[in-house]
Amino acid sequence: MAAGRVNSVFYAGLAGSWLGQVPGVILCISLWRKDLYGIYTGVAAGYGLLVLLYSGIVLCLDWDKVVEEAQLRSETTKPDLTMSMQPTNAENDEEQSPNTNAA
Repeated sequence: MAAGRVNSVFYAGLAGSWLGQVPGVILCISLWRKDLYGIYTGVAAGYGLLVLLYSGIVLCLDWDKVVEEAQLRSETTKPDLTMSMQPTNAENDEEQSPNTNAA
């Protein structure tokens, strides 16, 4: 998930916990229900905030830049060739030449 963005993910998790879950639980048990249902509803609200924050991170990523950074970290290069489903000349020659190994 991090895509090389460890700080963003860390701060989003921190915000989801302390700005979402903790206040959500406090609000739910003080204003609504004083039982486990109220606690878990507040926790779910915090996770909802965390999902929104993670979605914002993912949607704002420059995926081409992420790919380049990952290739630099793994010391690989982007292949220069393109894939084609068309047969190559070698495959055409094999199909057209008669079987010379038959006795």
